[in-house]
Amino acid sequence: MSTTEAETRLGLVNSLMSTSMGLGNWSQLIRAAIATTIAFIFGSAISTSETAILAPLTAMLVVQSSAFATVGETLQRIVGTAVGVAVASVYVNLLGGSMIVFAGGVLLALVLVRLMPLAMSARAQVAISMLFVLTIGPGEWISDVGRILDTLVGGLVGMAAVFVFPPKTRLEPALAAFATWYEGVAKHLEAMGHGIGHQPVPRGERHAFVANSFQLRQLDLDAREAFAEAVESVQFNPRARKKSSEKLDLMERDLRWITSVTVQVRALSGEIDRLYDREGGLPPALNPAMLSALLVSLAQLMRAEVRGRTDRSTIERRARRVQGLIAESTSMVTYGRRDVTEVLQSVTLLGRIDALARTIHGGPARLAALPWDAHDPGEARRPLPAPTGMMPALGPEDDPTMTIGLPAITRPPDAQR
Repeated sequence: MSTTEAETRLGLVNSLMSTSMGLGNWSQLIRAAIATTIAFIFGSAISTSETAILAPLTAMLVVQSSAFATVGETLQRIVGTAVGVAVASVYVNLLGGSMIVFAGGVLLALVLVRLMPLAMSARAQVAISMLFVLTIGPGEWISDVGRILDTLVGGLVGMAAVFVFPPKTRLEPALAAFATWYEGVAKHLEAMGHGIGHQPVPRGERHAFVANSFQLRQLDLDAREAFAEAVESVQFNPRARKKSSEKLDLMERDLRWITSVTVQVRALSGEIDRLYDREGGLPPALNPAMLSALLVSLAQLMRAEVRGRTDRSTIERRARRVQGLIAESTSMVTYGRRDVTEVLQSVTLLGRIDALARTIHGGPARLAALPWDAHDPGEARRPLPAPTGMMPALGPEDDPTMTIGLPAITRPPDAQR
């Protein structure tokens, strides 16, 4: 993957389909106010209209929270105005200014709005421009060209305001959203581990941790939205340097990673809910205490993988612990068992856990370890930003060498030979 792959999906053609983000922070409001004033000054000097309203109006509307969105909004306004003015001017100059012609022109404008393959801002601009020309009626071509030039001036001034004083990139919120998602998955693994083996779950009901599984979907959506905003904030932004593109590429790879982990965790959640603590059901060969230990160890491995200050040796120890627990569990459920269904259910479950552990072990430690200045190898490395109260510092309870309540497994002498 190249260092700009995350942004290659956003070009000038894509900007024609971008949507307005509305008024954002104070810096955007100040840029819009300055751009509108400057556009009014230029528009008054060159406009053929007495009011010179189109230039400042366009500048006010096109200034967005990112350079990409501003370019997109400007292109949409210019294209929409040019199409609307051209179509309406030809229409009224050929057919005149009667009420029937006006009604037909309005219908034509609405048809164009519905059929044009552009974002709503561009289509709305077509309708507004056509209605403006239809209201004035037949006139000179120079006036129609002047309206397009006014829009062009306003758009160019609006873009200049963003490129001269570029907004900040939105990488930090995206990293924080990813960290929240990572921690949400780890907490869900812990909730599953602590939520089984206590009391039977009545028929028709589900374990409490199943609700957390559905919440992972919202964390997924929030992180994807934050990532899309981060990509948009970097595109066309002179304030963004090469290191921003490198971070985006790492985030894009890790997005695929955490998506795979989340899908597997949710599937595992449903399987555990179906098999354990069910009244009248056949208990799995893998006892709840061993399964709980496995799930808690997976949560510890998950946290180790996403923390920049965790060294690889700690990660490898935790990964080996998980694999050791899986091997021990496999031996426990297969030795001396005669009920095929009981064994198959547990072996299948252990296969899911093994696949999940291998996916987690390929995790995003490289993202957290990426230096913020990628061109200065001596710069201190910073970990992923953590949501307040969600990712505590590593403590003794996270040490993979400590006992976490595993049952004692004693094999008969025949099994030890």
